[in-house]
Amino acid sequence: MASKPRSQDTYHYPNSAWRKLFAGGDYRFLQDDIRQLDARLFYFFYATVNTPALVKKMVGVGSQYAAAFVDAKGQPLDGAKNYRLHL
Repeated sequence: MASKPRSQDTYHYPNSAWRKLFAGGDYRFLQDDIRQLDARLFYFFYATVNTPALVKKMVGVGSQYAAAFVDAKGQPLDGAKNYRLHL
């Protein structure tokens, strides 16, 4: 669930490791009134606090969240290794 989600909607960009913490952009994990259980399971495995403010888009003053759990080859990150992030 964390490193290789089934839904492509969870990624910020095609063919990218960067994931949205809230797939579908709804803090209730609803998309077309359907609860997205994979997205909800991932989020509460990863984090413990949930609030509507985490998905609110406030250009210039707010924040958006992204996370990556795999390396450039798509392999899960290994705690025994060092990684470098290029921005």
